[in-house]
Amino acid sequence: MKNPNNQRKIGYLLKTYPKVSETFILNEILALEQKGIELHIFSLNPPSDTKFHSITSKVRAKVTYIPLFFFNKTVHLIRSHFLFFLKNPIGYLYALYFLFNRKEENGYQEFCQAGYLAEELRNSGVSHLHAHSANSPTGVAELVSLLI
Repeated sequence: MKNPNNQRKIGYLLKTYPKVSETFILNEILALEQKGIELHIFSLNPPSDTKFHSITSKVRAKVTYIPLFFFNKTVHLIRSHFLFFLKNPIGYLYALYFLFNRKEENGYQEFCQAGYLAEELRNSGVSHLHAHSANSPTGVAELVSLLI
């Protein structure tokens, strides 16, 4: 979908998409699309629910699932991090320093996913990343902002 209002493409970073318990996010996505805003959904986890709201099928945004390290796409994850290190070694090392000082439970996983997501953002034309919920998505988005 081309953006008729020449607005930027927005990335939506969610912990799990789709998720039946997060109707408000689904409604928000649909409302933005109805306004002509182009979205790209990034999900840190694939859905675990077996049932979804029927309106989920109305979402036009592309959905990209960010792999977990060692589970799949390992080569892509390593390549993403290597390229970010080469492009900006000081920024990359600062992101690692920031991560180790943050001392959160899933820091290593979030850092791996952040490198992958940062490359996906560059390749997809997303100019703004919106992290929904103050948990893993915001942790990953914070690390992405340090890598880019």
